[in-house]
Amino acid sequence: MTTYSIFVFSVLATVTSHNIKPFNVNEPLALTISPKVWNLLETKATVIEDAVKSIEVPEVGDRKWWYMFKAWNIKFTKFKVPRSGVSFENMRNGVYIKIKGAQLEARARAKFRLLFVTSGSGDVMGTTDRLNIDARLSWSDFSFTPKVDLDSNLRLKFHGPIKILNLIKKFLARLIDKKLKKLAVRAIEKEVNPHLQEFKRKMVAKGLTSYTVQLSVQRNSLHVSITPKSAANVITPLIPINNMVCLNANMLSLINAIQEREERSVHGDKIDVTCLSPELKCEISKLKCSLCSDIDIKYTSGNSDKFHNCLPKLPF
Repeated sequence: MTTYSIFVFSVLATVTSHNIKPFNVNEPLALTISPKVWNLLETKATVIEDAVKSIEVPEVGDRKWWYMFKAWNIKFTKFKVPRSGVSFENMRNGVYIKIKGAQLEARARAKFRLLFVTSGSGDVMGTTDRLNIDARLSWSDFSFTPKVDLDSNLRLKFHGPIKILNLIKKFLARLIDKKLKKLAVRAIEKEVNPHLQEFKRKMVAKGLTSYTVQLSVQRNSLHVSITPKSAANVITPLIPINNMVCLNANMLSLINAIQEREERSVHGDKIDVTCLSPELKCEISKLKCSLCSDIDIKYTSGNSDKFHNCLPKLPF
């Protein structure tokens, strides 16, 4: 989810970061992402899994008068999401993302103490093939306020001196669910929102203070647009697309961006994005263009994420 959100706003930033002409108020800058993008969950399952495996999970623990439980060195060893298991749902002033039937496996070291008498430490393994997440992201002033509901259906298996914890594994699974929810919320607040605020600063620096960003979902496609504040409550009907992504913009704005041809970095998420045969179409009479493409992704170990081949040669 984090990489996905950063990708969306980085595409918009690539265009708005140039010395562009003012937007045509009748044709605002808009990015549409179709359900076809979920094909990457299957074609690039290994790439996505590697990205999840690289996540550094903080220590998980809880303490009451009668027990203490702590897990550390938590590593994800498997992550799969079926293509049919992800969807967008409409939500006023935000985005509602649903994930169903994800597969997750993790290993960790754990320690416990029970009634100040029994204690021990050992290995623990958690697996699920029915991870369900509902994430409601309320949108306000270039930030998401997340509300996450999570049901992991997690199966725990404790080994060694802590095998006794198998007696209360359902209780501990519920505890871990709460911690995973907090981890998801933290990812939005600490990883996604700073990028959104940086995008806002770029808009202000370019004098685009009379514009705002809107998010909507139509026909299971995510629609993100930069529109005049005077038209902030007007949702433009979405035209179905055949590609994974389409960028619609004022012709002069988009041509100026293409002529500069600088493919900006998506700092920090270690995902390289490559556009596959991007196609540019322009309506001269209406001064508007659309740039559409399917995309490919690659996980990198460095901090040099970029868009590749996303700005085509002009057809005129």
